[in-house]
Amino acid sequence: MMIQSLILISILAVAVESFRPSTVKFASSVNVNKIKMTADENTDFDAPLERRMAVGDIVPSGEGKPLASEPAYNQDVDTDAPVDRRMAVGNIKKSTSSLSPAMQQLGALPPFGFFDPLGLSDGKTAAEMKKYRESELKHGRVAMVAALGIFTGETINPLFDHKITGPAIYQFQQADELVSFFWVGVVFLIGLIEGQNIIVGWDSPGKTSSSTSGMAMLKEDYVNGDLGFDPLGIKPKDTYEYELMQVKELSNGRLAMLAVAGMVAQELVTNEGIAQEFIIWSLTNVFKLDF
Repeated sequence: MMIQSLILISILAVAVESFRPSTVKFASSVNVNKIKMTADENTDFDAPLERRMAVGDIVPSGEGKPLASEPAYNQDVDTDAPVDRRMAVGNIKKSTSSLSPAMQQLGALPPFGFFDPLGLSDGKTAAEMKKYRESELKHGRVAMVAALGIFTGETINPLFDHKITGPAIYQFQQADELVSFFWVGVVFLIGLIEGQNIIVGWDSPGKTSSSTSGMAMLKEDYVNGDLGFDPLGIKPKDTYEYELMQVKELSNGRLAMLAVAGMVAQELVTNEGIAQEFIIWSLTNVFKLDF
C-alpha cells in the first residue's frame, strides 16, 4: 500500500503546484534595503517579481552564504527604482561566468536545488548538456502521456469496444491481437515524431560529418522540446512566462517518470491493475468506506 500512498501524494502535489499562484522568498543573505542595482537598457520594469525568481534567477541560500548561482550585485549604483521590479527583470543577475553549463539550465528547483549526486554533468559542455535536457524532456513527456494512459485504459477504456481489460502492462499485447500490425502503426507514429525532431532540432548530416567529433549535436538556435507543434496556441509569447512554463513541464515530467516506474513495478508484482487497486485503497483508507 506504500506505493498507493505515494501516488496519491504525488497527484495532490501536482494539482497544488499547477494551480497555486507563484510565490517566492528573498534569499536570506540579501538585505533588500541595501541592494544597489543597475538598469539594463532593455529592462521591462513592469514584469512581476515572481516571474524571474520562479525560474531560478534568484536562488535562496538558506544559510546566509552566497552560492555560486546566486545573483551578482552591483554596489556602485543608486536604488531609486523599486526593488521588486528591478529584481524581477534580471537587474540582479546570476554571475554565470563561474557556473557550469549544467547549472545555467532551468530546472534547479527547491528543495534540492542543483541535484546531481552522481556527477553526471561533470565536465560536460553546453552542447552535451543540451542533449541531456532534450532526453529528459522527451522521457518526461512520454511518461506524462503514459501515466494518463494507464489510468484511462484501466478505467473507462474508450477504444476497442471495451475488449481490452486488465493491468495496463498487458494491454498493448491485447491490442496487437485485436488489430493486425498494431505495433507497426505505433512505430510509424513514433517515427513521424522523431523525424520532425531530427529535422527541426538536429544538425544536418553534412555538418555532423565535418565536425571534429563526428557526432550529431542539437542546433545552437534550437530550443529544447520546441517542435513547432502548438495547435491550441498555449505557448506564451512573454519570455518570462515561457520559462515558467518550461519549469512546470520539467517538474511534472520528472514526477511522471517516477510515478510510471512505480505503477509498472507494482503491476508486475501484484498482477493487478494499478487503477483498480488505487480506487479501492482510496475508498477504504481515505474515505473509510467498507465493501
